[in-house]
Amino acid sequence: MHEGYLARKLGLGEANPRDIDISPEDYVDEQLAMPIQDLALRSSEEQTKIVEPWPEKFERPLKQKWRDEDQFHLKRRRLEDKKNASADEIEALNQLNDSLSWYHREADAYQLIVTNIYSQNHVTNRLNIFWSNHFTVAKEHFVGDFIFSSKRLLNSKFKDLLYHSIKHPAMTRYLDNWTNVGPRSEVVLECKREGGRDCDGMNDNLARELLELHTVSPARGYTEKDIHETAKVLTGWGRYLPGDKRDRRAPIEENWVRRAAEPGNKMVLGKRISWGKKGLRELTDFLAEDPMTIEHLSRKLLRHFCGDPVDDDDVAAVAKVWMDTDGHLPAVHREVLIRAAYKPDQKFLWPLVWAWQVMRVTGGHPFMGVEHAFKDIDERLTRRFPSGNHGPNQFFQELGMDVFVEGRTPDGFSEDKAEWVSNEHMDRRLRFSEWVYKRAADDAEGSRLTPAEIAERQRFSAKTVQIASNFGDDQTFYQLLMCSPEMMEV
Repeated sequence: MHEGYLARKLGLGEANPRDIDISPEDYVDEQLAMPIQDLALRSSEEQTKIVEPWPEKFERPLKQKWRDEDQFHLKRRRLEDKKNASADEIEALNQLNDSLSWYHREADAYQLIVTNIYSQNHVTNRLNIFWSNHFTVAKEHFVGDFIFSSKRLLNSKFKDLLYHSIKHPAMTRYLDNWTNVGPRSEVVLECKREGGRDCDGMNDNLARELLELHTVSPARGYTEKDIHETAKVLTGWGRYLPGDKRDRRAPIEENWVRRAAEPGNKMVLGKRISWGKKGLRELTDFLAEDPMTIEHLSRKLLRHFCGDPVDDDDVAAVAKVWMDTDGHLPAVHREVLIRAAYKPDQKFLWPLVWAWQVMRVTGGHPFMGVEHAFKDIDERLTRRFPSGNHGPNQFFQELGMDVFVEGRTPDGFSEDKAEWVSNEHMDRRLRFSEWVYKRAADDAEGSRLTPAEIAERQRFSAKTVQIASNFGDDQTFYQLLMCSPEMMEV
């Protein structure tokens, strides 16, 4: 098969695929063997554009975001306790926190965009998009770290990715587990002794989604009691104690507050789960190895890469690899990708996957270099909302797939083609391709491809080229090529 086709079928596309035919097995092995590395354009001003590893100085550690948020809550409580604090003081503090949260979101959005444009391990990046959607989170300033740190686990086992995802602050905050406190925990008992009201704080949001969406699915036949017991295992994880002077917040390395956890062993789906912090790992390992989890996620992976209907024989083959390797993700992914490559049926691409393919197959540099991007973000830090129509955040909003927005539903973005083929979505794709064309046109000579060169290198059919080129105008040729069925459905 042609490398350009495989790059778009399985990954995020290549501007300069080798003009060779290569077996799907060899191509997938090459891609999965690549080290996980994020690349970025250094500067927008250099005559020769230099793409290099993501600079360490622009990393935004989760621990720092955790401390920033903690300091905000401390300062706000002190202001609220202050008898003569004005509404203006509180509003100014809130606006500062909004600006800081916006900065993290804008910076993370930029990093996610450009690393997916430039990084060579683009099949792994496509897999990362899938798993980030499976484990949907939406706590703005923690989302970026969740996506980037999850990618580092795609060379490990599913149970490691599951444990990491469930205890990450982005997940515990998004699904309200920070309010999940055991009814017999020290926190609740102390609250009752002091005559407090509404001391019980069990919250089963994360427990319910862990079973329904992330692992076994409703086909496992779990009960409300199983959900309640799962919620007990999760008590104390991500816990934030606003009024507790002794144990204000768990450190980010642990993210577990013992005093808020429900004591005693739990029973989930017939499995005895130990009391204490180790109980969560016992639970996630148990769920990761359940046959219904394996069947559910094998089918979901195949649906993402192959489309509907999913072949039961394919599911059985992927599940067998899963069980034989104890859920070793590279082996599971290899089986899925090779089967997808040989499928003659086309899969309609998510707008985000399509957009990264558009930018990658076009060449050029639609977004500014990292040095200038962060300077621009810093200069706008004091603004509550960003300006302009094509900043990093607008990229996700314009495509209708905002991975950072607070209002996302836990089941993630739909794989149903019907969700993405409306007139509105076609208008968005036409506008986006126009923007990429105009931005690429500003690059130095030779750094981008013409529509004819793109069509040749991607081996588009003569029919697609003829229809797209009939209008004479290069920009229209480009837009119709990028929005053709051959580009949107691979």
